[in-house]
Amino acid sequence: MICTSLSSTVACDVLIAGSLLYYLNRSRTGFKRTDSIINNLMLYSLTTGLLTSIFAIVNLVTFLTMPGNMVNISVSLFLGKLYSNSLMTILNSRAETRAKFAGNDGTVHLTDLPSNGAAIFRHSGKETASLAVYMTHTREEKSEPRYPMMDHTVDAALRPP
Repeated sequence: MICTSLSSTVACDVLIAGSLLYYLNRSRTGFKRTDSIINNLMLYSLTTGLLTSIFAIVNLVTFLTMPGNMVNISVSLFLGKLYSNSLMTILNSRAETRAKFAGNDGTVHLTDLPSNGAAIFRHSGKETASLAVYMTHTREEKSEPRYPMMDHTVDAALRPP
């Protein structure tokens, strides 16, 4: 029963690490930035998945080769901590990965435009394009407050004396 449990742990670890690497490798696009992000994700998957897989294999081997002593229990305790540390490594690496691959990709949000509607965009310190936005139609909508009694009490409470 214990042998089955340890074998399924090894199989799951190897299967998860292998499938992550396989599908990440298949999802390459040919774009330098995207492939760089995928390479980074593959590196994290390889380092954390391979390490846990190796210790799961060591746990199984020590159980099978040394059934009389309890060496496999110490490896098993270490394996639990290794899973936790692998998870924390992945979670902590998100900020580093986000900062590493963040940058101006040419996306413009309307909140970035000045109030006059004209803007010059810079990419990597170079002026790349100018843009003018003109609004030809505007529409104002009025809506009735949902709770008129509450609005009056809030307005009265916020009004200076």
